[in-house]
Amino acid sequence: MQNFKNNKIEELYGLTVETYALNFTKKTDNEMRMRDIGLKIAQALEFIHEFGIVVRDLDSGKILMTDNSNIGFPRIANLNKAILLGPHEKTEDLYGDIRFKAPEVVQGKKYDSKADCWSFGVIMFLMLAKHHPFREGVTDD
Repeated sequence: MQNFKNNKIEELYGLTVETYALNFTKKTDNEMRMRDIGLKIAQALEFIHEFGIVVRDLDSGKILMTDNSNIGFPRIANLNKAILLGPHEKTEDLYGDIRFKAPEVVQGKKYDSKADCWSFGVIMFLMLAKHHPFREGVTDD
């Protein structure tokens, strides 16, 4: 279901950052390019967090690239679950793909914009390593 959903989004609006990263073929430029994309995503998150907005369901399928060239840039899309929180307020709702959720979100605890930062970290890992950091059935021995 996730692939169908992402394929439909990409067909209508452009590549997701996950598809872009997984298909980026210039190995020598990969780390620098992903760093640049990550910086733009971080700047966008910082901007909306300054206004008290928490995305709550940030994942690699909700960041779309303007195009698949070397100069395309990311845009955070689908903010329909975003919420406006005051300086000391927290929320506890669970939305989206659990692979991108901070531990406190998965545990049903209250959280704030820091949970978006965790999601961003998972996205960066995915972009650089080309796989999710928490893969089912994979353990460190």
